[in-house]
Amino acid sequence: PPKVCAIDAIRGGGPAMTETALLRDLNKARIAFDGAREIATGHWGCGAFGNNHDLMFLKQWLAASAAGAQTMHYHDFDRKQSHNMVPLLRKLGHLTVGQLWAFLRELTAGLQPANMATFCVRMREIATGK
Repeated sequence: PPKVCAIDAIRGGGPAMTETALLRDLNKARIAFDGAREIATGHWGCGAFGNNHDLMFLKQWLAASAAGAQTMHYHDFDRKQSHNMVPLLRKLGHLTVGQLWAFLRELTAGLQPANMATFCVRMREIATGK
């Protein structure tokens, strides 16, 4: 039977990109997703917590993969905020969980404590190839 799980996220911005925060959210989501074959999720932590849509998408993708889920249905409420996701999947879909984690660590390296603007530029460049 379907199960519903509600989890909080770390406060958005630069603090969300520290290794401690990344691991906190990844582990929390992985435990929540454990045992699920399919996961339906969305912009977790991007409302009141103010997180970046692309960053939270990558965290959930990693967590779902690490938990062994076969499918992740990602619902986006606003295409303007999630326009990088499909191109990211096309470019990064072949990566293992370990490779995707290394990619995320490299992507966020040097961006603490709060350089979300540079993160957004990096994500757009990777997604669009520009």
